[in-house]
Amino acid sequence: MDYGQKFCLSELNHLNLRQLQRRKLNLMPLWENEEWHLWFDVGGGKLMRGRMVDAAHSLYAGKQPAKPHDLLLPFLEFGWQRASWPEVCPHLIALENDFHLLCASVAKLDHFFDARQAIDPLIISSFVQSEIEFVLTVSRSVFDLLQQYVSWLWNNTVELLDEEQEKIRKQNKLPEKSFQKVIFKNNTRQDSEQITRKYVIPDKLAQTYEASAEFFEYVRHARTEILHGLSASKSVLVTDTGFCVKPNEKPFHVFEWPENAFLLAEGVSLRAWLSFIIQNTIGICNSFSQALSETIQFPEAIMPGHKIFIRDPSSSSVEKLIKEQWSLRFRSD
Repeated sequence: MDYGQKFCLSELNHLNLRQLQRRKLNLMPLWENEEWHLWFDVGGGKLMRGRMVDAAHSLYAGKQPAKPHDLLLPFLEFGWQRASWPEVCPHLIALENDFHLLCASVAKLDHFFDARQAIDPLIISSFVQSEIEFVLTVSRSVFDLLQQYVSWLWNNTVELLDEEQEKIRKQNKLPEKSFQKVIFKNNTRQDSEQITRKYVIPDKLAQTYEASAEFFEYVRHARTEILHGLSASKSVLVTDTGFCVKPNEKPFHVFEWPENAFLLAEGVSLRAWLSFIIQNTIGICNSFSQALSETIQFPEAIMPGHKIFIRDPSSSSVEKLIKEQWSLRFRSD
């Protein structure tokens, strides 16, 4: 390795610069041939190679993950590979940061449980309650960031071939900052046909909005009630197998709880709820990136043949949580 040597961006073989167009390049670390590669912009169109021992809290490109617990999040990969216009890069960065925050919350709850013998029971209950509120707040934030990202792409990078449809698209742009405005009209939930008719977005994208509505409505309502002091779990119980909450208390009362979630006769595992929130938050982001990539012709990948992985010190906690089988779902009544 010639650390300190200056060279041009075009010399990086893993980049497809001919397809960059107006998109912004995220010159993230590269994991290749069992070692890290890192570059710094030193001005004058030149780069300098840096020495990197390991990643701690970042995205990186690679054909394989550097460590087993590094996660692949399709919505971040789609964003940085194919849809990284400068106007939406701040939203991609903010979505990544929210994922790191969710990882931290899972790890904090694990730590509180592991250290439960050394923490006052009243204090540990407050700790857990604050994390419940924080997870809902972050999940709610993700929806508006996602809407800002999706709406900008649809409103600014798409042109419909049908002139009449294009005229409607320009007159009825997707709301820039409010996910809620797309899926609700006068407090009534809209189905995919109504969404398509108003915004002339592809059916698959409208169906993704419709499929996300129930979870979004739950997160929005639960977060709003908590912020206004109308709802908060009043009972966090500590057992030898995990934290428990009461299934008849807000915000846990709207679920059908599976038998394996009952750690006590009247107490259900908080991990089941936490897994539900995190998997749905990430899954909805992934569904939108899939809908966009399948219905809109975006430029080719900036780093073809490579995946984009995310490294977080707490990712192993999230991976463990996601692998647990809880089968939690909303009640049908």
